[in-house]
Amino acid sequence: MNIVAIACRFLLVLGFVMPCVAAADWLYFISKDSNQLQRVDTNTFELQLVGTLGFDYRSGGMAWDSETGKLIMINDPSSAVDFPVLYLIDPLTGGWEILGTIELDQYGKGRQLYGLEYIAETRQLLVAYDSRVVEVDRNTLSSKEVANSDSDDTFVGLAYNSALKKLYTIDSSGNSYLVNSRDDTIKQDCNIASFLEGGVAYDSTKQSFWQTSLNGVNNQLYVRTMAPACSVIPRASDVGKWADNLAFVPADDVTFGINATFNDAWFNPATPGQGFMIAAFPNIKQVFLTWFTFDVERPPEDVTAMLGDPGHRWLTAQGPYEGDTANLTVFVTSGGVFDSADPPAITDQDGDGTITLQFSDCENGLIDYDITSLNLQGLIPIERIVLDNVTTCENSVER
Repeated sequence: MNIVAIACRFLLVLGFVMPCVAAADWLYFISKDSNQLQRVDTNTFELQLVGTLGFDYRSGGMAWDSETGKLIMINDPSSAVDFPVLYLIDPLTGGWEILGTIELDQYGKGRQLYGLEYIAETRQLLVAYDSRVVEVDRNTLSSKEVANSDSDDTFVGLAYNSALKKLYTIDSSGNSYLVNSRDDTIKQDCNIASFLEGGVAYDSTKQSFWQTSLNGVNNQLYVRTMAPACSVIPRASDVGKWADNLAFVPADDVTFGINATFNDAWFNPATPGQGFMIAAFPNIKQVFLTWFTFDVERPPEDVTAMLGDPGHRWLTAQGPYEGDTANLTVFVTSGGVFDSADPPAITDQDGDGTITLQFSDCENGLIDYDITSLNLQGLIPIERIVLDNVTTCENSVER
């Protein structure tokens, strides 16, 4: 249970009657028709767009890896002779990286792998396809079968009940199965109704399963229970189109971090007329910063400029980010003239110092700079010039 939820319960025990909303747990999915990573608040069923993926998503399972803080996703092969590809996806930005191609047996080529689950306590990455479940080695991406079924149907979902330590799979006819790797069996648990290619995920907060029913128009969301009390309860009628995957992510696992919603104009109110333009690029995990400022001393009165003020200066900086912090190299560009390619501007690729950029929340940050050539160091608190993007940012980086 997350900290906010614990605090809410504590206030109720003490007799305080007041609005107290726990931080949101999330159900993540990818829409096949738009290649968009989206998420649904499990309390309010509010639908949020995280980002558009930069590749063609066909179909495939998705699971949450609490160790890396990333979603693991299978993208089905583009042809009948290829194996599926495994991705890691940032839950805050939609940024992604390819882990590689899963080495299944000869029957795995060209297969649609809807079922995917990661069991953190045993560090197992499991995949369901046809009527079998296989384990994938995270390092080599080789696979081995752990259980199979006599069912003629295709498994379309895989979910682990962490409370009961039971692994379930769902087929496209609505049957649920209990997977037992000890005796290599997959036995039918119960039948509810017909679900078409819908994802399934276990909610460790509510201790129940979520399942989607894909009908080609909208994605209906259900709460599902397994044997002995098999049932489904409708919860939301439309959570996006063409989503055949589902992953549950606890609120505590979605941590604060830089993403594209920090792209904005920033400044220090104590030094008006100066400031920064900041742009984050989630797919390559880089930040680019432009610093508009002045020289360290005012030029003599007799120094003039044809355009602008003689004391105007601008610097750029670029580098990687992780979490709430970016480590940037400062660059100085010189030699050019206004709106002309001749003479060419020159940028010293070795750089002239560093900037550490850190955000404390969606409205405030801190720049720690070190300019090597002048031995200049300092700290600059920054805030957004306008607040239009704050709400979008806060929705994307809930702690």
